[in-house]
Amino acid sequence: MALTATALAVIVASSLGWGGFDALRKTLASRIPALSLTALLTAGQLALFLAWLLAGADHRVTLGYALPGSVAIAINLTASVLFIKAVQISPLSLTIPLLAFTPVFSTLFSAALLGEWPRPLQWAGIGLAVLGALVLNLGGSVPVRESLHALVRERGCLYMLCVALLWSVGAVVDKAALSYASPAVHATAQCAGITTLLLLMLARLGRLGELGALRSVPWAYLAAITAASLGLALQLYALRLALVGVVETIKRAIGMTLSLVNGRFFFHEPVTHGKLAGVALLAAAVALILA
Repeated sequence: MALTATALAVIVASSLGWGGFDALRKTLASRIPALSLTALLTAGQLALFLAWLLAGADHRVTLGYALPGSVAIAINLTASVLFIKAVQISPLSLTIPLLAFTPVFSTLFSAALLGEWPRPLQWAGIGLAVLGALVLNLGGSVPVRESLHALVRERGCLYMLCVALLWSVGAVVDKAALSYASPAVHATAQCAGITTLLLLMLARLGRLGELGALRSVPWAYLAAITAASLGLALQLYALRLALVGVVETIKRAIGMTLSLVNGRFFFHEPVTHGKLAGVALLAAAVALILA
C-alpha cells in the first residue's frame, strides 16, 4: 500500500502530539504517582473526546466492537501504567528508544492477523528504524555483547520493552476495532473504560486522595491531555489510511528524535555522537518507507 500525502501529514501530526505528551508525562510523573497520573490523564482525555462527540463527530458503532474494544482497554491500561513507571525511574532518552521495537511487532501482528504486508522497501525501513533506535539508545559506543546487557541494565528499560510489545498488539486491535466504530467512539470508549477501572483500583487501595496532587501542576496537565488527545485522534485516523507497521514506524522515528531533543532541553540528559547517528539512521528509515 502506497503512502499518500494526506496519510503522511496525519501521521506526522499525530507523532508530534505524542512526542509532546511524552515529555509532559515525564514532568507530571515526578509529581504524581503512576496509577493516579494515568487516571487523571485518561479522565482529561475522556472529557475532550466527549466534547468531540457532542460537537457532531461520527457516532457509528456496532455490537462487533465489544470484543476488540474490551481487549484494547486492557492493553492500553497496562501499557500506560508501565510507561509512566518506566520514565519515572529511567532517563527519557534511554527508555523511549525501546519503543522502536513496536513497529516490528506491529508489522508482524498486522501481517498475520490483518493480512497487511509491507513492500520490500518498507520492510527495510522498519528494520533500519530498529537499528537506529538501538544506536540511539546505546550511544553508539558499546560493543554488541555489552549492548544486550545495556538493554536490561535498568528496570525502566524492562518496563518499556513490555510497553512496546503491548502497544504493538494494541495498534492492530485498534485497527480491527475501527471496523465496528468511528475513531471518536473508539477513543471515547477507551478513555472511559480505562478511567473507570483506574478509579475503582485507586478507591480499593484507598489512594483517591492522590488525585489532589493535580492542583500543583494544572497547566502542564492541560497541555498533556490536549497533546495526548490530538495524538490519539490523529493516530486512529491514520490507521484507516495506511498500514499499521508504517504508521508505527514513522510515529516512533519522530517520537524517538523528539525524546532526544526533549531529554536534552528539559531534563538535561546528554547528547552524544552515537545518539546523533541513531537519529540519522531513523531519518533514513523513514526515507525508505516513503520511497
